[in-house]
Amino acid sequence: WVQSRALDDLIDYTWEQRTKVEGLGLAVLQVFCDRPPDATTNATLRAVAAAHKGAVALMVFRTETSSHMMEDYGFAADAPMPRLGVSPSFEYDAPKYAYAGELAAAPIIAYVASFLGGELRPTLKSADAPTEAWVAGTARVVVGSTLRSEVVESDDDVLIAFHAPYGFDEVNATLARLARLAVSAAPALKIATFNTMSNAFEPALFPGVDKYHADPIVMVWSGKGEGRSMKRLTKGKPTLKTLLPFAKKHSPALKSHWDTVKAALDDDNKRIADEKAKAKAKAAAELVELKEKAEAAKIERLCCDGDDGITKKVLVAGSGEMRPKRGAR
Repeated sequence: WVQSRALDDLIDYTWEQRTKVEGLGLAVLQVFCDRPPDATTNATLRAVAAAHKGAVALMVFRTETSSHMMEDYGFAADAPMPRLGVSPSFEYDAPKYAYAGELAAAPIIAYVASFLGGELRPTLKSADAPTEAWVAGTARVVVGSTLRSEVVESDDDVLIAFHAPYGFDEVNATLARLARLAVSAAPALKIATFNTMSNAFEPALFPGVDKYHADPIVMVWSGKGEGRSMKRLTKGKPTLKTLLPFAKKHSPALKSHWDTVKAALDDDNKRIADEKAKAKAKAAAELVELKEKAEAAKIERLCCDGDDGITKKVLVAGSGEMRPKRGAR
């Protein structure tokens, strides 16, 4: 009790000071500045510190060294400096609450009081939301600012993949195919993606989902209102073979259109098989042609001693106006 009230009103961020505040279990009002606060701002912040002494520590961060922490609050690019945000702790997944009001003591004190009273909804770091309408048959990119409205509180069934920006190409191609097959047949099922490096989410709504994950995390949201719930894919990699039965089990929209989706899948599999067969036949024909060219190719004798020695044939494979200059030779 004494130590929490003996802290300075404004604490310049250092690792030692952070450890001290964490040890006292205090929430943190983070003040991000691109230059030292002027006298008026200093007085305002000290008044806020005095009003919430013992409950919240005010810590000042310089943007040139702490911009990554500021970004987690999702401030608008044109938000004025200094920027204020309050969080219950320094943990990377702790909820963040960005202050967007007037830089004056009374509204900031009220905002912090609302935070302490549990009356605020977290502010989420967010990339720009897509401006185009969600088109059936394609996967939708969901961001921090649209996650709640387009997934959590939607009336549609939504299969969403939380992913990092790397190592996602294969799964993304699978989701695109799933969207093309399932969404067009069952319009109430939507396929979505969510980049966890560029966007934040409320951990309480997605238990067990960590921001830092190597593999994509897939879940289905279904139901309406208070009956809406989430089921997470926990077995197997997110391939079409695992995603379709998983989505069918947890998406009433997909299940009710399953015959149509299955027919679309069968047609698509046949198309892929036909394309592979054509490609295989083409490759076989090209190989025959190449062998014929090899047999007919001129032999160049390089050496030695009149007994044929070392010989060479040169074959050039390629198509189009420009043959390869190197390689394929």
